[in-house]
Amino acid sequence: MIHKNLFILSLLFLAACGTAYRPDLNKAEALMIDHPDSSLNILEKIRIERVRGRKNKAKYALLYSQALDKNYIDVESDSIIRVARDYYAHRGSNEERAQAFYYYGIVANNAGDIDEAMKAFIPARIYAEKTDNEYVKGLIYSAIGNLHYGQNSFKESIKYFIASAKSFESIHNNNQLLSLKNLGELYRISNNPDSALLYLNMAKNKAKICNDTLQLLDIAEFNLQMQQNSD
Repeated sequence: MIHKNLFILSLLFLAACGTAYRPDLNKAEALMIDHPDSSLNILEKIRIERVRGRKNKAKYALLYSQALDKNYIDVESDSIIRVARDYYAHRGSNEERAQAFYYYGIVANNAGDIDEAMKAFIPARIYAEKTDNEYVKGLIYSAIGNLHYGQNSFKESIKYFIASAKSFESIHNNNQLLSLKNLGELYRISNNPDSALLYLNMAKNKAKICNDTLQLLDIAEFNLQMQQNSD
Protein backbone atom coordinates (compact mmCIF):
# COMPACT_ATOMS: atom_id res chain seq x y z
CA MET A 1 0.00 0.00 0.00
CA ILE A 2 2.89 2.38 0.83
CA HIS A 3 4.50 1.74 -2.54
CA LYS A 4 1.15 2.31 -4.26
CA ASN A 5 0.65 5.62 -2.44
CA LEU A 6 4.17 6.73 -3.34
CA PHE A 7 3.48 5.88 -6.97
CA ILE A 8 0.28 7.94 -6.96
CA LEU A 9 2.06 10.86 -5.27
CA SER A 10 4.81 10.68 -7.91
CA LEU A 11 2.24 10.84 -10.69
CA LEU A 12 0.56 13.83 -9.06
CA PHE A 13 3.93 15.57 -8.65
CA LEU A 14 4.83 15.00 -12.31
CA ALA A 15 1.40 16.23 -13.40
CA ALA A 16 1.81 19.37 -11.31
CA CYS A 17 5.27 20.01 -12.77
CA GLY A 18 3.90 19.41 -16.23
CA THR A 19 1.18 22.04 -15.87
CA ALA A 20 2.94 24.68 -13.75
CA TYR A 21 4.06 26.60 -16.85
CA ARG A 22 0.61 26.80 -18.48
CA PRO A 23 -0.34 30.17 -16.92
CA ASP A 24 2.96 31.54 -18.26
CA LEU A 25 2.19 30.21 -21.75
CA ASN A 26 -1.26 31.81 -21.62
CA LYS A 27 0.23 35.12 -20.46
CA ALA A 28 2.91 35.02 -23.17
CA GLU A 29 0.23 34.39 -25.79
CA ALA A 30 -1.89 37.30 -24.52
CA LEU A 31 1.08 39.69 -24.68
CA MET A 32 2.34 38.52 -28.08
CA ILE A 33 0.80 41.14 -30.36
CA ASP A 34 1.23 44.32 -28.35
CA HIS A 35 4.20 43.41 -26.13
CA PRO A 36 6.26 40.72 -27.90
CA ASP A 37 9.36 41.62 -25.85
CA SER A 38 7.54 40.77 -22.62
CA SER A 39 6.22 37.60 -24.20
CA LEU A 40 9.74 36.52 -25.15
CA ASN A 41 11.01 37.23 -21.63
CA ILE A 42 8.39 34.90 -20.20
CA LEU A 43 9.05 32.14 -22.72
CA GLU A 44 12.82 32.27 -22.28
CA LYS A 45 12.35 31.26 -18.65
CA ILE A 46 10.71 28.01 -19.78
CA ARG A 47 12.87 25.29 -21.34
CA ILE A 48 11.16 23.09 -23.91
CA GLU A 49 12.71 19.90 -22.50
CA ARG A 50 10.85 20.56 -19.25
CA VAL A 51 7.50 20.90 -21.00
CA ARG A 52 5.56 17.63 -20.82
CA GLY A 53 3.30 16.25 -23.53
CA ARG A 54 3.40 16.73 -27.31
CA LYS A 55 0.53 19.21 -27.27
CA ASN A 56 2.19 21.44 -24.69
CA LYS A 57 5.59 21.21 -26.37
CA ALA A 58 4.00 22.19 -29.70
CA LYS A 59 2.28 25.18 -28.09
CA TYR A 60 5.50 26.33 -26.50
CA ALA A 61 7.46 25.86 -29.75
CA LEU A 62 4.88 27.87 -31.70
CA LEU A 63 4.78 30.73 -29.19
CA TYR A 64 8.56 30.86 -28.81
CA SER A 65 9.09 30.94 -32.59
CA GLN A 66 6.46 33.67 -32.87
CA ALA A 67 8.07 35.74 -30.12
CA LEU A 68 11.53 35.48 -31.70
CA ASP A 69 10.18 36.62 -35.06
CA LYS A 70 8.26 39.54 -33.56
CA ASN A 71 11.40 40.68 -31.76
CA TYR A 72 13.29 40.66 -35.09
CA ILE A 73 15.50 37.75 -34.07
CA ASP A 74 16.16 35.70 -37.20
CA VAL A 75 16.46 31.97 -36.57
CA GLU A 76 17.86 29.60 -39.18
CA SER A 77 17.56 26.32 -37.28
CA ASP A 78 14.17 24.60 -37.44
CA SER A 79 14.78 22.50 -34.32
CA ILE A 80 12.15 24.38 -32.31
CA ILE A 81 9.50 25.29 -34.89
CA ARG A 82 9.65 21.78 -36.38
CA VAL A 83 8.13 20.50 -33.12
CA ALA A 84 5.10 22.73 -33.72
CA ARG A 85 4.86 22.03 -37.44
CA ASP A 86 4.99 18.25 -37.01
CA TYR A 87 2.30 18.34 -34.32
CA TYR A 88 -0.09 20.80 -35.97
CA ALA A 89 0.27 19.15 -39.36
CA HIS A 90 -2.27 16.58 -38.16
CA ARG A 91 -4.19 18.27 -35.34
CA GLY A 92 -5.06 21.58 -33.70
CA SER A 93 -7.19 24.50 -34.85
CA ASN A 94 -6.86 25.97 -38.34
CA GLU A 95 -5.29 29.08 -36.80
CA GLU A 96 -2.65 27.04 -34.96
CA ARG A 97 -1.92 25.01 -38.08
CA ALA A 98 -1.62 28.15 -40.21
CA GLN A 99 0.79 29.75 -37.76
CA ALA A 100 2.91 26.60 -37.37
CA PHE A 101 3.46 26.32 -41.13
CA TYR A 102 3.95 30.08 -41.45
CA TYR A 103 6.73 30.29 -38.85
CA TYR A 104 8.32 27.13 -40.22
CA GLY A 105 8.38 28.90 -43.59
CA ILE A 106 9.91 32.00 -42.01
CA VAL A 107 12.75 29.93 -40.52
CA ALA A 108 13.30 28.14 -43.84
CA ASN A 109 13.46 31.50 -45.60
CA ASN A 110 15.96 32.79 -43.02
CA ALA A 111 18.11 29.75 -43.83
CA GLY A 112 17.94 30.57 -47.54
CA ASP A 113 15.75 27.60 -48.48
CA ILE A 114 13.20 29.40 -50.67
CA ASP A 115 11.58 26.22 -51.98
CA GLU A 116 10.99 24.87 -48.47
CA ALA A 117 9.62 28.24 -47.37
CA MET A 118 7.10 28.32 -50.22
CA LYS A 119 6.10 24.72 -49.54
CA ALA A 120 5.30 25.77 -45.97
CA PHE A 121 3.46 28.98 -46.85
CA ILE A 122 1.02 27.17 -49.17
CA PRO A 123 -0.68 25.09 -46.42
CA ALA A 124 -0.34 28.08 -44.07
CA ARG A 125 -2.45 30.12 -46.49
CA ILE A 126 -5.01 27.34 -46.93
CA TYR A 127 -5.50 26.93 -43.18
CA ALA A 128 -5.54 30.71 -42.55
CA GLU A 129 -8.27 31.24 -45.13
CA LYS A 130 -10.50 28.90 -43.11
CA THR A 131 -10.32 31.33 -40.17
CA ASP A 132 -11.46 34.90 -39.55
CA ASN A 133 -8.02 35.98 -38.31
CA GLU A 134 -7.15 38.74 -40.77
CA TYR A 135 -3.83 39.45 -39.04
CA VAL A 136 -2.52 35.93 -39.66
CA LYS A 137 -3.83 36.00 -43.22
CA GLY A 138 -2.05 39.29 -43.82
CA LEU A 139 1.25 37.95 -42.48
CA ILE A 140 1.08 34.91 -44.75
CA TYR A 141 0.07 36.90 -47.84
CA SER A 142 2.96 39.30 -47.19
CA ALA A 143 5.42 36.44 -46.80
CA ILE A 144 4.33 34.87 -50.08
CA GLY A 145 4.46 38.29 -51.75
CA ASN A 146 8.02 38.78 -50.52
CA LEU A 147 9.10 35.40 -51.89
CA HIS A 148 7.66 36.19 -55.32
CA TYR A 149 9.27 39.64 -55.13
CA GLY A 150 12.65 38.03 -54.51
CA GLN A 151 12.12 35.77 -57.53
CA ASN A 152 11.19 38.75 -59.75
CA SER A 153 7.69 37.35 -60.13
CA PHE A 154 6.15 40.81 -59.81
CA LYS A 155 2.63 39.97 -61.00
CA GLU A 156 2.22 37.28 -58.34
CA SER A 157 3.87 39.50 -55.74
CA ILE A 158 1.40 42.32 -56.46
CA LYS A 159 -1.52 39.91 -56.08
CA TYR A 160 -0.42 38.81 -52.62
CA PHE A 161 0.48 42.28 -51.38
CA ILE A 162 -2.95 43.52 -52.43
CA ALA A 163 -4.44 40.65 -50.41
CA SER A 164 -2.24 41.46 -47.41
CA ALA A 165 -3.12 45.17 -47.55
CA LYS A 166 -6.81 44.23 -47.53
CA SER A 167 -6.37 41.84 -44.59
CA PHE A 168 -4.46 44.46 -42.58
CA GLU A 169 -6.98 47.20 -43.36
CA SER A 170 -8.72 47.17 -39.98
CA ILE A 171 -5.56 46.56 -37.91
CA HIS A 172 -4.01 49.55 -36.17
CA ASN A 173 -0.32 49.01 -36.89
CA ASN A 174 2.08 49.53 -39.73
CA ASN A 175 1.63 46.15 -41.43
CA GLN A 176 -0.70 47.60 -44.03
CA LEU A 177 1.67 50.53 -44.50
CA LEU A 178 4.48 48.18 -45.52
CA SER A 179 2.20 46.29 -47.92
CA LEU A 180 1.09 49.54 -49.58
CA LYS A 181 4.67 50.74 -49.82
CA ASN A 182 5.74 47.46 -51.42
CA LEU A 183 2.91 47.78 -53.93
CA GLY A 184 4.16 51.25 -54.85
CA GLU A 185 7.64 49.85 -55.49
CA LEU A 186 6.31 46.87 -57.44
CA TYR A 187 4.18 49.04 -59.71
CA ARG A 188 7.17 51.33 -60.27
CA ILE A 189 9.30 48.36 -61.33
CA SER A 190 6.43 47.20 -63.55
CA ASN A 191 6.43 50.61 -65.32
CA ASN A 192 3.03 51.59 -63.98
CA PRO A 193 3.70 55.03 -62.43
CA ASP A 194 0.02 55.89 -61.90
CA SER A 195 -0.59 52.82 -59.74
CA ALA A 196 2.77 53.35 -58.05
CA LEU A 197 1.81 56.89 -57.00
CA LEU A 198 -1.65 55.73 -55.94
CA TYR A 199 -0.28 53.15 -53.50
CA LEU A 200 2.52 55.40 -52.30
CA ASN A 201 -0.04 58.07 -51.42
CA MET A 202 -2.09 55.45 -49.60
CA ALA A 203 1.07 54.40 -47.74
CA LYS A 204 1.77 58.03 -46.86
CA ASN A 205 -1.71 58.47 -45.40
CA LYS A 206 -1.31 55.29 -43.37
CA ALA A 207 2.09 56.47 -42.11
CA LYS A 208 0.46 59.68 -40.89
CA ILE A 209 -2.17 57.67 -39.01
CA CYS A 210 0.57 55.51 -37.48
CA ASN A 211 2.75 58.56 -36.73
CA ASP A 212 5.59 56.77 -38.51
CA THR A 213 7.98 59.63 -39.30
CA LEU A 214 10.70 57.41 -40.73
CA GLN A 215 8.33 55.82 -43.23
CA LEU A 216 6.96 59.25 -44.18
CA LEU A 217 10.48 60.45 -44.97
CA ASP A 218 11.24 57.27 -46.90
CA ILE A 219 8.04 57.57 -48.95
CA ALA A 220 8.71 61.28 -49.63
CA GLU A 221 12.20 60.42 -50.91
CA PHE A 222 10.79 57.63 -53.04
CA ASN A 223 8.19 60.00 -54.51
CA LEU A 224 10.90 62.52 -55.31
CA GLN A 225 12.97 59.90 -57.12
CA MET A 226 9.96 58.88 -59.19
CA GLN A 227 9.30 62.48 -60.19
CA GLN A 228 12.94 63.00 -61.18
CA ASN A 229 12.92 59.82 -63.26
CA SER A 230 9.79 60.92 -65.09
CA ASP A 231 11.21 64.35 -66.00
